[in-house]
Amino acid sequence: MAPSEIADVIIDFSTTEATESILKNDAPYPYPTGAKVNHLNKVVMKFIINPGKPYPQDISTVPPVLKVYPQAIAPRGAVKRFWIMKTMP
Repeated sequence: MAPSEIADVIIDFSTTEATESILKNDAPYPYPTGAKVNHLNKVVMKFIINPGKPYPQDISTVPPVLKVYPQAIAPRGAVKRFWIMKTMP
């Protein structure tokens, strides 16, 4: 995702026995050549997991058609392309 993009994410913790889960950051800031993560920017979010049935009941669905946005800048105008995705084992 790029800066200012939005994503809706649904995480299903229904099969876990854990009572909490912590989402952590390991990317330098600014990426990719910035400072290493520290105690201030390492932890992104903490999920508190309550066992049992979800409340309220999750009725979310993925729509059959997603919104298509017009392309603002043609790729041919780009000087360089960078792929910053990293596969984790």
